[in-house]
Amino acid sequence: MSSDGMIRFQTTSSRLREETLELTVYRENTTGRTARLQVNVASSLLAPPHLMIHRPLGDHAYYEVTGPEIYRVGVQPGAALTYANGVGTIDEATLKRFEYVVVGDASSVEGLAAPYDEEETKQVVHVENLDDGLDLFEFWQTNQNSDQVSSRRPEPRIFST
Repeated sequence: MSSDGMIRFQTTSSRLREETLELTVYRENTTGRTARLQVNVASSLLAPPHLMIHRPLGDHAYYEVTGPEIYRVGVQPGAALTYANGVGTIDEATLKRFEYVVVGDASSVEGLAAPYDEEETKQVVHVENLDDGLDLFEFWQTNQNSDQVSSRRPEPRIFST
């Protein structure tokens, strides 16, 4: 949402002159929004947020959560999050889990756009589910220096309009 229908970004890199990106977004002002919707949603229902990776000096990096105010719950087509008494719930059978997140490279215009064009981007990182008591460090030690992604074909997110 934007008052002028545009959202603007600038790359982060070690170049002397950075590039900019303007995206057209939903145009709206906040005058008609006089109340907020308070809702509690279990963290286990939330999809992981998309990220930007910034490497301003090239030798170190940090990640930025894209749209930290947006909480997303993946559901099967036709399903909806139920909202009652301030709590959002979903039937477990209609919950949709995604096996990747978009990680846009903030040093390029394409990377800046990636989290906002997730149906088309190739800038994705696979998510490893550590269910059934599997420890993160144990998984890392067991699978170090091995290919964990070539055989994966994650189902892309598809949005209806």
